[in-house]
Amino acid sequence: MFESDSDERLMELYRAGEEHAFDELFERYRNRVFGYIHQHIRDPKAADDIFQTTFLKLHSSRAKYETGRSFGAWIFTICRNVIMDHLRHISRNMEDVNEAVIGRAESLAESPEKISEAGTMSQWIQKVPVNQGEALRLRYEEDLDFEGIARRLSTTQENARQLISRALRTLRKRVNK
Repeated sequence: MFESDSDERLMELYRAGEEHAFDELFERYRNRVFGYIHQHIRDPKAADDIFQTTFLKLHSSRAKYETGRSFGAWIFTICRNVIMDHLRHISRNMEDVNEAVIGRAESLAESPEKISEAGTMSQWIQKVPVNQGEALRLRYEEDLDFEGIARRLSTTQENARQLISRALRTLRKRVNK
């Protein structure tokens, strides 16, 4: 039905309410978009989320599509922005982790009695779920980076970051009580 229409024409039809035009655009672009995402994101779960978010954003911003603009350039701009948002989110999580660790170390260094109050790393590890504790141990006792932690725990780098971030949030709550 739409096979002979250009991508730009399909987007105009979709913008005008022709839902089947989206189906054709999706079929034409899904493999290219997914391949593009996988060039930048190695985590399959994150790649799937980015893929879905890209097409959701296409849908939600279809009214903003400018007639005459290259549809391919437009969808890949959306995709690139979703990837950048994902990477910024990871970066913010890393900053939170680093801030928590550095802040905790600085506050402990200020007062020797706080060191004994805070306990040892093994005591900290016991205060969080097992997988988070193991991630903490690998990070701070074995000094592994997130890639190394991910390999040791048979998970993704993003999940390793999340495990440590969650553990530090839990510890921060317990220590600040």
